[in-house]
Amino acid sequence: MMKKIIMFSFIFIFCLCGIVQSYDWKTTKSGYCGAVYLSDLKTFIRYIIAADGVAMDKLIASKRVIRLKAGLKVQIVDRAEWGTLIKIRPKGETVTVWTVIEAVE
Repeated sequence: MMKKIIMFSFIFIFCLCGIVQSYDWKTTKSGYCGAVYLSDLKTFIRYIIAADGVAMDKLIASKRVIRLKAGLKVQIVDRAEWGTLIKIRPKGETVTVWTVIEAVE
């Protein structure tokens, strides 16, 4: 009985800490971008806010930011900035990409 209580306590704590995540499949939407590095995504977002299309295009041309293909099945594997930025992994792939939460449904 004590082992069950301890195990349940660990599972509860992991859930509270966000270590255990939901691995439901989501689908990417059209018109969104992503980046392998969170810092590149944050930079891209700053350029969007500043309406600096030239700088945005340079990040895309350098392949530091990519356009996400619509309709991909993905899992959310990490979150940042209070859940507004997410790291996704396409089904069947090992690479992960940071994007905004609005990019998936």
